Amino acid sequence: MPADLQPADIQQVATTSASPGTLFAAGPGAGVIRSDDDGRTWSAASGNLPSKDVSALAVHSFHPGTLYALITGGGIFRTEDGGDQWQKMDDGPRAKVIGLAHSTLPGSMNTGWLYAATEAGPYLSMDCF
Repeated sequence: MPADLQPADIQQVATTSASPGTLFAAGPGAGVIRSDDDGRTWSAASGNLPSKDVSALAVHSFHPGTLYALITGGGIFRTEDGGDQWQKMDDGPRAKVIGLAHSTLPGSMNTGWLYAATEAGPYLSMDCF
């Protein structure tokens, strides 16, 4: 873990079976960090995110370099290069988001579905809101 982060800064951990050994973690004030060696070493993966206040994180279920991050009050962002460059996808659901998850259920045009667990119930979108 980067020296300036404390374990309490990390509130989300995400991985995918498409890339065993690669872990992503995030938290408010911590941004996104990445490990490619089962968590032994970590590096920043926040790229050009406008804030390090990441409150939810998900990894694409079969594209391990694609991640989704929710910035509190800033919307949902996606990277397709493991965290170097991020692009805002949408403002996200109106209700407070508790967590994100990506799944490849039928009917998603082979891209997958991005789920948000919110205080008002689940929210579903094809990869973005």
